[in-house]
Amino acid sequence: MWRSEDGEHLLCVEILHQIEKAVAELPPAPTPDATAPRFLHSFQGPLIQQMPLAPGARDLYVAAPFFGNSLQGLNLLTQRYPAATLNLFPAVHEERATNIPLPQVRKAHKGAHISPLAVPAKKGAFAHLKLYGIATGDDTAWLCCTSANCTEAAWQGSNIEAGLLRSVPSTLLRSYFSPANI
Repeated sequence: MWRSEDGEHLLCVEILHQIEKAVAELPPAPTPDATAPRFLHSFQGPLIQQMPLAPGARDLYVAAPFFGNSLQGLNLLTQRYPAATLNLFPAVHEERATNIPLPQVRKAHKGAHISPLAVPAKKGAFAHLKLYGIATGDDTAWLCCTSANCTEAAWQGSNIEAGLLRSVPSTLLRSYFSPANI
């Protein structure tokens, strides 16, 4: 993240070494719980590879403000969950503009549901959150709240990103992704 000659003199490097030492002293969990919340971060590798495998995924939810004006980030997610129906909630910038070419989305992802996200407490607010969800065929679902916009750089590129992934009931997942009445 910085030049090596500067690294040994920076306070942030010293603090990161202290954090690394403190975390290394934590005991590992006795048995890994696949449904336990997980901290995802790009220092461990591409975020897309840390998302849960869900071959039976039936719904993919994506709420994000930035897509890099391309489908690359969205395509990474839809390739990870190819059988899932896409439910897309792009943030609306300045009146009616989005940061993703919607005609291309409709062409590439037939049957996708596209709507602004309902934000009841703040009508007309800019939905800056980055929220992703995967619902499987049973009542299992995953919710990922992250710093990652829906771009290739965020999901598998050079961006530094982090997020929390947790298992939730499908009904709760759907409640987070309500379309706005426009």
